[in-house]
Amino acid sequence: MATETMKRKFNDISSGSKSPGEHRSNRNDKRLEETSLVEGSTILGREVDQEALLNKLLGDEACNQNVRMLSIVGLGGIGRTTLAQLMYNNKKVRDHFELKAWVCVSDEFDVLAISRAMYQAVSGEEKTFSNLDLLHVSLKEKLTNKRFILVLDDVWNEDHEKWTNLEKPLKGAPGKEDVLSLLAKSSLDDHNFDKHPSLISVARLIVKKCKGLPLVLIAIGRVLKGKEIVKVDWENLLKSEIWKENKSDILPALKLSYYDLPQHLKQLFAYCSLFPKDYLFKKDKLVLLWMADGFPKQDKGSMSMEIPKGVKLTRHSITNVPRSVGVLKHLWYLKFLRTNIKQVLEEVSDLDNLQSLLVHGCKELCMLPVSFVKLINLRHLDMSNNPLLRMTPLGIGLERVKNPQQANDANLQKKKGIVNLDMEWGDEFDASRNSLIEYEVFCRLRPATKLKKLNILNYGDVKFPSWFVSPSFDKLAELRVKVCRYLKHSHGIVFPSLEYLEVSDIDGLEILSTFDDDKTTESFPHLREIHIKDCPKLVEVSIGLIPLNEDNDACSKTKSVISYVFLFGCDSLESYNCPCIVESLKIFNCCSIKSLTFSTTFREIPSSLKFLKVGNFSNLVSMGEEEVDVETSNTKPVLRKVSFFGCDSLEVIIAPILLRIWRS
Repeated sequence: MATETMKRKFNDISSGSKSPGEHRSNRNDKRLEETSLVEGSTILGREVDQEALLNKLLGDEACNQNVRMLSIVGLGGIGRTTLAQLMYNNKKVRDHFELKAWVCVSDEFDVLAISRAMYQAVSGEEKTFSNLDLLHVSLKEKLTNKRFILVLDDVWNEDHEKWTNLEKPLKGAPGKEDVLSLLAKSSLDDHNFDKHPSLISVARLIVKKCKGLPLVLIAIGRVLKGKEIVKVDWENLLKSEIWKENKSDILPALKLSYYDLPQHLKQLFAYCSLFPKDYLFKKDKLVLLWMADGFPKQDKGSMSMEIPKGVKLTRHSITNVPRSVGVLKHLWYLKFLRTNIKQVLEEVSDLDNLQSLLVHGCKELCMLPVSFVKLINLRHLDMSNNPLLRMTPLGIGLERVKNPQQANDANLQKKKGIVNLDMEWGDEFDASRNSLIEYEVFCRLRPATKLKKLNILNYGDVKFPSWFVSPSFDKLAELRVKVCRYLKHSHGIVFPSLEYLEVSDIDGLEILSTFDDDKTTESFPHLREIHIKDCPKLVEVSIGLIPLNEDNDACSKTKSVISYVFLFGCDSLESYNCPCIVESLKIFNCCSIKSLTFSTTFREIPSSLKFLKVGNFSNLVSMGEEEVDVETSNTKPVLRKVSFFGCDSLEVIIAPILLRIWRS
C-alpha cells in the first residue's frame, strides 16, 4: 500500500498536480527583509572581521576596475547580514562615501526592481520609469563622479547575465589616476609608475593627448612596451607627426601601433583588409589562410605569386576530385567543405608542400589515401564531421609508432600553439599491438600546457602516463577518454579548469577517481558535465568537486553548478555518491546499484537539482541516507521533473524536497 501511495505521488509531480486540499499559499514563506539598521552594542566578537572588511572597503588596494565588489559568504545564520550592517553604519564608511544604498534582494533577482530600489535610495525620490534603459540612464547620472557604496543583501543569483545588466549603470568613466594606471599596466605590466618616476610627467602628457580614451591608451601602451624604458623614447612617441594627420582621437594611436610592427607582422595585419567590413572570422582559420599564402614568408626560393597556393572546394554538387590536383605541387592549403565526394584521391599525397588539409562535413566520404605519410610538410589535418569515414589515414594512427624515440621527435611540449589534441590509436586490439610501447609513446607525447581540449581514443595500456595528472595543465577544459580497452585505474586527475568530462566504452576500467594515492583531491570549480558510459567493470566513482569535511556543507562553499551528470551501462557499480550541485541527473542500466546518495551534509537531494531520471535499476533499494526534519531543512525545492522506471526493488526514498513539493 505504501508503495502504491508513493507511485501516485510521483505521478502527481510529473503531471504538475497537487494532492487534494494541498493548495496552501506560500506567501507566508517569504523571507522577512532585513534593513540597514543595527544595534551595534549587542554585537559581540566580530571585531577582527569588521577590521578586515573595513580595510578592503577603504584601502588603496589595486583594482582593475573603478567599481570594486566584495562578497560576504557563509552558512545561514553565521552573521553575514549583521556584518554588512555594521560596515554600512560605520562612521569611517559614512564619511568616505558620498552616496549609500541598501537593497534586500532575497529569492528573485529582478534587475528592474533592484535598480529601482537603488535609484530611490540614492536620489531620495520615488520615480516611475517606462523601461530599464531610462532607469539605468537616470541612475548613472546620479552616480557619476560620486563615491558610493551599495549593499545587496540576501543574494542567491548565479546568472552572470543578470549581474552584468545590473552593473552597467554602476561603472562610470575612469578617473585621472585610473587612466594613468591603465597606461602603466599596458606599457610596464605594473599598476603605477612608482618604479619609474622619471616617466610620470610624460605619461600624464600622453594621457592628455589620448584624452583619457581606454582603447587609445591600451594601443599606445603596447607600442611603448616593445621599447626600452627610457624617457626619450616616450617623448619621441608623444612628438610623432602622426598625431597631426587625423582629427580622430583613435586613428593616430592605431597607426602608431601599426607602424611600430616589424615588417613581417605588418603583412599579416594588412591581409585582414581583404575581408569586408564587419566580417566575422575565426582566429584559427585566419592563421591557416596566412599559411596558405606564405605568411610569414616561407623559405621556398623565388616562387611566382601567380602559382595557386590555396584551393577550397565547397558545394554539395561536387562529387569527384579531379586527378589533376596532383600537379599543383606548390599547393599549401586544400579544403573540401560540405561536398558529396566519396574519396580523397591518392594524387593528393603527391602534394609535397601541402601544409593544411581540411575535409569537413562531407557526408558521403568513406575513403582516404593510403599514402598520407608522403605529406611530410602537413601541419594541420581536420577530418571532422564525416560520418561514413571509419578509418584514419595509413600512418596517422599512433599504434604504428614502434619506436618511442619518434614520439620524442614530435616535440609536442614545445608546440605551444596546440590547444586541441586528438591522440588516437587503431581500433583493432590484436597481437600486433604492444601495450608497453604505447605507454612509452604516450609518455613522450606530452603536449604544451596551453592545451584546452584532449581526446584519447583506443589507447592500449592499463595506465596513463604521469603527465596526465599534472596540475600544470590548468587550461584544459574538455577531456574525453574512449575505448581504452585495458585501462584499469584512473587516479589523481588534476585539471582545475575542466568543464566537460567523458569516459566511455572502457571494458577494463575499475576505478575512476580524482583522489591520488594519499587520498587527497583537487577541486573542479568549473566542471559542468560528467558522462560515464559503458564501463561494465567500474566499481568506484570518486570525483572530488570541492573539499568535503564533516562539519560544513560543501555545497554552500561554491556557486558553480554542474548542469548534467549521465551514467549508463556501469553494471558493476553498487553505489554512487552524486555531486551536491547538480542540476540534471540521469542514470540508466546500472543493474548492480543498490543505493544512490548525494554529497551534502544531510545526504538529502540538493537544492540545485531540477531533473532526476533513474531507469533499469533492478537492485536499487534506497535513495538518500538520513532522515531530515522537513520543517527545519534549509533546502529550497526546485525539482521540476522526476522519473523512475525499471526499479522493482526500490523501497526507501529519503528526499525532503519531494516531501516539500507534496505538501505545498
